[in-house]
Amino acid sequence: MKSPKNVDDLVKYIYKVYKEPAIWWSKTHYEKRCIQIYASEVVLLRCFDSPFSEPIDIIDSYLLEICVAKRRNDNKSAAKILNIIEETLENLIRYLS
Repeated sequence: MKSPKNVDDLVKYIYKVYKEPAIWWSKTHYEKRCIQIYASEVVLLRCFDSPFSEPIDIIDSYLLEICVAKRRNDNKSAAKILNIIEETLENLIRYLS
């Protein structure tokens, strides 16, 4: 039986998948990566702040916040950012599942 993934596994995954963007990347790709890094670091901070909670529950909670923000949002620029954050969180959930 495969052991469940923990915060240490999540840290390794995040720093492997969401590496720092290179300066020669296109502006769009660079900005997307910065948003992905931001979202993943928020997840890690929340995990470290709640060491007895399951990482997947913390990510689910953050995802719910993003979904509520998307629902209340009417700004196209903010919608783009929220979509990238949502995509990143869904990716982290897939990794942990």
